[in-house]
Amino acid sequence: IAGGKSPADPDTTSLVILQLQPLSASDATVASALAKAKTWLLARQHADGSFNGGTSTNTPNANSTGLAGWALGELGDTSAAAKAAQWVRNHQVQPLSGCATKVDKQKGAIAYDTAALTAGRKSGITTDTRDQWRRAASQSVPVLKWLPAQARPTLSAPAGYLRAGSTTTVAAKHGVAGSTVCIAVASTKVLRVVASGGTAQARVTLPAGTAHRTVRLTDGTVTRTATVKVLGKKVLTVKVPAKAKRGATVTVRISGLAPNEKLTVRRGSTIVKHASANAHGKRWVTVSVGKKVQRVKISVQGQFPKIRKGADTVKVTKR
Repeated sequence: IAGGKSPADPDTTSLVILQLQPLSASDATVASALAKAKTWLLARQHADGSFNGGTSTNTPNANSTGLAGWALGELGDTSAAAKAAQWVRNHQVQPLSGCATKVDKQKGAIAYDTAALTAGRKSGITTDTRDQWRRAASQSVPVLKWLPAQARPTLSAPAGYLRAGSTTTVAAKHGVAGSTVCIAVASTKVLRVVASGGTAQARVTLPAGTAHRTVRLTDGTVTRTATVKVLGKKVLTVKVPAKAKRGATVTVRISGLAPNEKLTVRRGSTIVKHASANAHGKRWVTVSVGKKVQRVKISVQGQFPKIRKGADTVKVTKR
């Protein structure tokens, strides 16, 4: 629908649909006109559910998306309305525990577009931007009537031991595309937007020390947690007999490991055993001292050799 010689306008079309829709049941001419307007409007919905406005607002925005989705919902196209509602919801302020922003106190406010939401998170709603936020909300709130049930994300984190100080990837899966999640572990806190495949990934740095670290994910409604097992720097305790005859086999007693941690035993520079600790972080292994009369270094490296290691020495004698 256009005014005078101006080009057809999604906002104007949506507003006229909302005004005429109550008359369609009793007026065939109105019903026919609305059907054509609906077809025209649907052709302008983007894959993510958003709508551009007219010539002066020709980018996806909450005003146009809210109005168009509202109009389509009233005309019975709940699928198109739901997509528009989800886009609007993804631009609504949702405080996320662990990832505080400057706009969190304005819970429920709706940003005009993605740039406005990003700026709001950084600087809050300022005097200069307040009017835009108000107009965005007043025109887009009605479409939330068609907001579909929200898919709740799950949290995926690596299994097994990870090295303290390293970075690892954690992911939110099965979330709503375009929504925002907060992923946090220790002091690392990041906001991520869920991609079209329903996944949002974050690289997080694991703090120092050996501990079970909790990774936390929230989308403003649900919170998910996962545990990652982190191994920090450690001097392992390695004990061997002070003396042994050449050709003998000695027992190497190792402690200070994490439960089931992988380890490597060396005689000098030669690897002689790969093993794993028991549930108590200990392991006994037998090692031949060789046939040379000398001092032999028995060293043990844990799962991360540069930061987890220990050694002891046995004197090899003739008899």
